[in-house]
Parts: sequence; structure tokens; C-alpha cells
Amino acid sequence: MKLTTISAAILAFSLTSAYAGQTKTITGDMVTVTAKVEAIELQSRTLSLKKADGTFATLVVPEAYERFPGIKVGDTVTARYYDNIVFRKLNPGE
Repeated sequence: MKLTTISAAILAFSLTSAYAGQTKTITGDMVTVTAKVEAIELQSRTLSLKKADGTFATLVVPEAYERFPGIKVGDTVTARYYDNIVFRKLNPGE
């Protein structure tokens, strides 16, 4: 059992090392937004929100949030998310 766990850990490390130079994530701060729902896209689970200062934010709601179908245009919601940036090196022609 230990051999399988170690082998899996070595495989995961080698795969991570192989791709480590190709992607980079810059972790941002947690952002809390209280806003009014302006538009809903059910298939992509996307909300367009209008904040109190008049600016807009677009959020994709994770599948784990089961009450998404209950959200209606005009509702006021509070959302917390991390503002991250992910860079990926593209291959030629991509």
C-alpha cells in the first residue's frame, strides 16, 4: 500500500514539474461583492452583477452552489471570490 502511495506521489510530482514552467498563477485577494443581479445565463452559470458604484462584474457560479436556479434578475446577492490571474505559454500556432 505504501509503495502505491509513493509511486502516485512521485508521478504527481513529475507531472507537476513538467508543466510548472508553462503556467503561472498570480494569487489575488478575496473580494466580497454585494450587488444587484442584472442578467443570468443558466447554461454557463454566469451572473452579471451591478455594484453600488455603478460598475459591473461578471461571475461564474460553481456547480457546488445548488441554489443557483433560485436566483432571479433584480435579486441582491453577496459573492466572495478570489481575483486570480493565470498565465499560460502558448505553443506555436495555438
